[in-house]
Amino acid sequence: MLTLQDVLRWLQKLGVWPADMLPTDDAATLGLTDDDLDRQKAEERQQRAERERQRRTVNIDDKPFDLNDGFASLRAALDDALDRTPEFLTTPRKFTGLQEIDSRPGRGARTSGGGFGGGRSTSELSSLQKLGGGFRRRVVRVSVAGAALRRRLHSGVLGFEVPRAGLSRHR
Repeated sequence: MLTLQDVLRWLQKLGVWPADMLPTDDAATLGLTDDDLDRQKAEERQQRAERERQRRTVNIDDKPFDLNDGFASLRAALDDALDRTPEFLTTPRKFTGLQEIDSRPGRGARTSGGGFGGGRSTSELSSLQKLGGGFRRRVVRVSVAGAALRRRLHSGVLGFEVPRAGLSRHR
């Protein structure tokens, strides 16, 4: 059966254990106080929380949006973004050719920066980010369709005209 000392000697031989550190798990022998350990644990918790926040964050108009705020907030943020750029809804659809990318891990398979993924690799997107991206595409499609329908209604293309203020003419 392996003892702690056996494992520590093994780690030393592998070169994993720091050369200038005594092979022990005793904090006092290593010169560490409870405050040192608590500070390290707090730092690790903070780093973990930041990684989690980044996994659930998407960019809308180059600003980070935390998907933890919910889909209603996401829809409101997308509506605001579309309201700030009304020309987006009138821009004709353009098609572009696809470009082959190297999708092997660590090979720089990256999405274009500034978009949905914020420049991260597509394989790094969390399931929540992917879900948020799908939701965003649906909201944009509905907004585009709604804007087109409103233009047609206001122009009388469909055979009847709706007042711009949305008020009935029979007041």
